[in-house]
Amino acid sequence: MRVSITLLQYEHGVIRQVLDCLKEIVENDVLDEYELVAVDIHDFLSEFMDGFHHRKEEGFMFPQVSKNADEAARLVDSLIKDHEIARTFLAEMGQTIIDGSISKKSSFIKSGKGLVRHVTDHIQEEEEEAFSIFEDIITVEEDIAIYTEYEKFVLAEFDGDFMRRNEDRAFKIENEVLGPGYYEGIT
Repeated sequence: MRVSITLLQYEHGVIRQVLDCLKEIVENDVLDEYELVAVDIHDFLSEFMDGFHHRKEEGFMFPQVSKNADEAARLVDSLIKDHEIARTFLAEMGQTIIDGSISKKSSFIKSGKGLVRHVTDHIQEEEEEAFSIFEDIITVEEDIAIYTEYEKFVLAEFDGDFMRRNEDRAFKIENEVLGPGYYEGIT
């Protein structure tokens, strides 16, 4: 597996960890109990998933594979549209948040459910279809170049500790919603 793809898959795991918590909240009518955590989940997904992960895919992986194969270019167009749909759900959720509280809980829940379903399906499509295609068309040299661009991006836009902080944040969210040790043995 190419390192540039493996990193994206790892990030998917962190995103899924937080999506599981959002799913628990919006599908089990416990938003009142977890309102502050739900706001943090929205912020996490906006910052980490969209502001970091999607930007890495759209800025570095997708352009490279698109120029290597027409099939990949068509797939990338679809994946970018998926990112735009996720952004719409996040924006709808964000519109319900005022001063750290959720003003329109039914709207937050509706958009949250849509986001969970959509991003879960999107990640599955990337991992089961897109990444195997990308793996076949990215050379070792291109993989190194993409990885190098990822690193430059992280240092220019974030900092070297960004990933660790967000991993810790995902575990904190998970512990608050699903309980300590939900993914026992993973630290």
